[in-house]
Amino acid sequence: MNGASEFAVNRAVEATGALDVSEGLFAFTPAGSWANATNVMVRGTGSLSLASSAAFNRKVRVSIADSGKIVLADGVEQRVGSLYINGVRKFGGTWGSSDSGADNKDDAHFSGPGVLAVASGSILIVW
Repeated sequence: MNGASEFAVNRAVEATGALDVSEGLFAFTPAGSWANATNVMVRGTGSLSLASSAAFNRKVRVSIADSGKIVLADGVEQRVGSLYINGVRKFGGTWGSSDSGADNKDDAHFSGPGVLAVASGSILIVW
């Protein structure tokens, strides 16, 4: 999505593919979902708003770059397969803003009280 505008998804999307939000606001309402999304990128000045814990499937790859931001509504715990911030894969666990109960807080890339629950991430090996 390009252009400083707003777009809302208020039903289930059946297509398979990727979502790239680079400007404006792309919102999934409580009834909106995209179960077949493979990759979600939020970058530039784009924002992605999630009002449901079932907006995407649990295997989706989420990438945030630059000033991109994910807005997570109250009660949202969106599970994802992996999370990358500025090209760096992040550890599994919960991610969100300082307003959330997330283990990993990042106000530059998240806002709202909800969390993104990441299934896997970087592996730390200690010798």
